[in-house]
Amino acid sequence: MFLIRSNSCRRVEPPESWQWEVSVQIRWLLACVALVGSSGECYSHHGGLTSAYAIHASSALGPTTHPARSPSDDELILQSYPWSRYRTYPRAIRSLVRRQEIEQGRCRGIPNALRACNRAWWLERRLERRGWCWGSEQPMASEAMKRWLRCSRDPHYRRGYNAGVPPPFSEQEIREMEREGS
Repeated sequence: MFLIRSNSCRRVEPPESWQWEVSVQIRWLLACVALVGSSGECYSHHGGLTSAYAIHASSALGPTTHPARSPSDDELILQSYPWSRYRTYPRAIRSLVRRQEIEQGRCRGIPNALRACNRAWWLERRLERRGWCWGSEQPMASEAMKRWLRCSRDPHYRRGYNAGVPPPFSEQEIREMEREGS
């Protein structure tokens, strides 16, 4: 129901077709809010799966005219991390960069994904050994401006800086979290 103000206040009923359109617009708005909220927590290169899971979750917020099948994890990965995004990298590291970003997305987007965090950490070390780092050529770059680049082009990179640093989670911490979760 809409109220239109004029010299006299009267009630105007919207056409029935508007109700469907408003419902669709509200669902799109909720999906956008979910995406903005999820990407606000993540780094630009790490938020892909989180955003994909937010889209998937937002589809449950309203009634649908046809039942939708839930996308599999592999389908979400293909949507969020298309191979075309990695064409600018040399062939030798494309798959490593993509795998690192997928694991980092799982780490940030899925609760209790501690093993994914460790896998992302190990992949980042492998990329570093091959001369590729997560950084920026700009001295004061924000996380959103960072990307994978040659370590030699990153002014903040120091060789061996991460040497001796353990993965984010120990096996004992992972086992404890798994016990608490079950």
